[in-house]
Amino acid sequence: MKKLLLSMLFVGVATLANAQKSEVAEAKRLWGIFQFSMMQDPDAPKTKPAQQKVRTGPASTDGFDGDGKRDTKVGKTKAASGDGPVSAPKKAEGPKLSFVDRQIASLKEGLSHADKAIVHEKTKDLAEPWVYKALFTSQIALVDTINVQNSLDNEKIAEEAIAKAKSLDVKNDEKDNIATAEANIINALRVRAFSAYGKKDYNTALGYYKTILAKQPDSTTYLYAGVTAQLGKNYPEAIANFKKVISLNGSDSKALYSEIIKMNLENLKDTTAGLASIKEALAKYPDEASFIGAETDIYITTGNIAKSQESLTKLIAKTPNSALYQYLMGDTYYKQALIIQGQRAKLDTKKVKEFDALTAKMVALIDQSLPFYQKALEIDPVYVPSLEVLKQIYGFKGDTAKFDDVKKRLDAIPAKN
Repeated sequence: MKKLLLSMLFVGVATLANAQKSEVAEAKRLWGIFQFSMMQDPDAPKTKPAQQKVRTGPASTDGFDGDGKRDTKVGKTKAASGDGPVSAPKKAEGPKLSFVDRQIASLKEGLSHADKAIVHEKTKDLAEPWVYKALFTSQIALVDTINVQNSLDNEKIAEEAIAKAKSLDVKNDEKDNIATAEANIINALRVRAFSAYGKKDYNTALGYYKTILAKQPDSTTYLYAGVTAQLGKNYPEAIANFKKVISLNGSDSKALYSEIIKMNLENLKDTTAGLASIKEALAKYPDEASFIGAETDIYITTGNIAKSQESLTKLIAKTPNSALYQYLMGDTYYKQALIIQGQRAKLDTKKVKEFDALTAKMVALIDQSLPFYQKALEIDPVYVPSLEVLKQIYGFKGDTAKFDDVKKRLDAIPAKN
């Protein structure tokens, strides 16, 4: 009798343990079914190529036979004449679940089996139940694009399940499934970021991008984060992300340097940081006109004309046939003249002496600029920046002949689209 009872006890324990392992097997089976049949919406509209109508039988659907004559057989089927059976009307159906709802229901069913295995003493320390918990919850986080909080809650559960699975999977048998769960979380974050971006909620979108970067940094996400931060007027964050793209040798480095310089100078009003960014950009793109011009402008604005002219003198010595460098050297004088013109405009009209003194300084600077603008045109007769400035100068001086000549040359240059 004792042997019988003991035998029954062992059988019961074994049955219970097997039952818990079967929960893992069922979770695994349902995950496989989900991957096979629930990844794409079967009801989603499919684009089909337009097909020409083909008549395949003696009774065509448009009432004409193959020879173009009236087909008298149309409408003469048994069902149409009332001689055949008539199908019963369909019963009214309840509201149809959306594909996302069906996905979530399927995932929750699989999750319930993983959860049962996790709470049981015999299987709670196996990696598999935790792996499938991570797979189901991370997939819910990804597919639930309607309920953001539910997505976030499941993401958190998935993170915890992944950590537990990794600690138990000492042989790395489940590394592929764990990688899938981690990818689901990254993709869920991307979906939320895109959604927030589309709603112009740039701060929220940036938060999601920063979470992605903490998990899986790459140049594309740094770029998205930078653009999002810039649109949200978080300029320091935008600059930091753009610099990261550049450090990773992103293909848009030149354009990103331009944006960094612009944000430093125009948005943050930080001349020191702007100049540092320009020098960094010039180290990588020494012949880029916009960077050289920006450096010249800073030196002029800050009154460091000598530094600007020193830099341009070296460039001209190295490349004497550069219309750009000649033009920029002219700018070092002409833009000073424009600053003085602004000062002169603010003077009281009664201060004639001061007005005349400023005018003399302005004219002297303009005269110093002229040879460089003219040299630029000798190198490149259709160099538009020099032509534009010379038109202004000759107009100011009242030199009608030269003004008309420059205007004629400008008008002859085809406009760029």
